[in-house]
Amino acid sequence: MDSYLRYINKEERVFGKPPIGCVLDLAGRPFSGDIIKDNSPYGNNGTITGATWVRNERGLWVQSFDGTDDRITVADADSIDVGIGDFTFIFDWKPTTDARQAFLDKSQGNVGTLPYMWATMELTTNLVEFYIYDGTTSIDAGSDIALTLNAWSQIALVAKRGVGSYIYINGVAHGQTLSTNAQGTLSNNGNLHFGGRWGATNLPLGGILGQEREYKRALTTGEIANIFNQERHLFI
Repeated sequence: MDSYLRYINKEERVFGKPPIGCVLDLAGRPFSGDIIKDNSPYGNNGTITGATWVRNERGLWVQSFDGTDDRITVADADSIDVGIGDFTFIFDWKPTTDARQAFLDKSQGNVGTLPYMWATMELTTNLVEFYIYDGTTSIDAGSDIALTLNAWSQIALVAKRGVGSYIYINGVAHGQTLSTNAQGTLSNNGNLHFGGRWGATNLPLGGILGQEREYKRALTTGEIANIFNQERHLFI
């Protein structure tokens, strides 16, 4: 898979058409007010609450989260609900606080009988955890290496339904749980949030997040490595 990011210079990036299967792509520059524009064909624009636009060390526009109550909300839509299908999330992340914090959450609040998916960086260990639950059974995958505070990583979370869940860090597989659990639908009426779980102050993000993307398919190991190798100059 070719990266759709074309480097122009340190002040500007051109974002072309997202790859096949991409249903959410929040990479880009400040758009209008508190709106973060979705570059996918589905128009799933997000709403920024508290988080601020900043440029990273290479000049790419990203979002800074204060570790208290900042978040990005993407309204529930059929296009981002994964149902019983495979899916992948990719984002760039630079943690600045040592705390248990949620990168993303798609759930209907603290209701244990309803499907959900969410992912965290754990307190002290700084390991990545990736959870999916179909209302009956669940899968929990954890990374085998820790993230480094104040350093960038590209994280990919992949679910192959009926096979297992996988975590990639900087284009390399670093954790998996093989399981036939959680094959039922993961769709729910909750919004998709980047930052916090159930509410903005529950497991809030403290750091800098960018290039948030969702695919309604499981990207291959080779595709994930290609994305990292073609985009690493944007954040490392």
